[in-house]
Order: sequence, then C-alpha cells, then structure tokens
Amino acid sequence: MLAELIWWARRKRTAFLGVKHVSADGALEDHPHDFEMPDFIAGEEVRLRRLEKQRLAGDLARPTKSATSRSTEVVAQRLTQPQKVIDAAAELRKANTQAELCRIQRRLADVESASSDAKAGLGPKLLHVNKWVKAQAEEQR
Repeated sequence: MLAELIWWARRKRTAFLGVKHVSADGALEDHPHDFEMPDFIAGEEVRLRRLEKQRLAGDLARPTKSATSRSTEVVAQRLTQPQKVIDAAAELRKANTQAELCRIQRRLADVESASSDAKAGLGPKLLHVNKWVKAQAEEQR
C-alpha cells in the first residue's frame, strides 16, 4: 500500500500525512527518518507503471496454459469455426494519435508473425497488410 501511495504521489497531487507504527502493546511510534525502502517495495513502482502501460495499450491479458490451447479438442473446435479476417488497413485508419498507430502496428505485426497458424486455419487472416507491418513482423521472427 505504501508503494502505491508513493507511485500515485509521483503522478498526481497526493496528501501524505505521515506514518505511524503501531507496536504490539498498541502504542503509536513515529516512523524513523533514516529508514531506507526495501528493494522489493521500491521495485513495485516499476511493476505498477508497466502494468498501467499494458492496461492502457490493451495488452493486459490473462496467460493461458499451453496444454489447454494445444489439445486436440481445442484445435478441432477452432477448425470448425470460420477463420477470423482482419483488415489491417481499416485497423490502421482507426488510430487517432501516433501512439495508437504504433500500438496497432505492433499488434498487427504480432498477428502477422504468427501467420503459420493462419495458414493452418487456426489464427486470424490479415488482409491489406502494408510493408511496415510486414517488416516489423519479420523483425519479431
């Protein structure tokens, strides 16, 4: 909780009224001034920043177990469904800012680099892919 308070304080106006420790007998003690923050708490800020960036980019997804995604039942179920088609040009036109454009290009490059699944009929098929997305997909391979 303290790490999150520090993290928010660096981003926005935050009132921090001080820290009091409660001892075993219930007495309040002031926080020592020469106390250094442990590494695992100081690293929490970096983790929270990364998590927020992933959330804003829409990349935050729950990890899936490989056994469930590669089982024969799942593969058979995917093959019976129609293949998803993504129009890359239309997706790129949806971008309003340069940052959104970069995110969309990265996402499309991820899909393009995993195109072996698309050829097998398991993954989405990309249409109207430009040379920049293809080049970025080649870098990822």
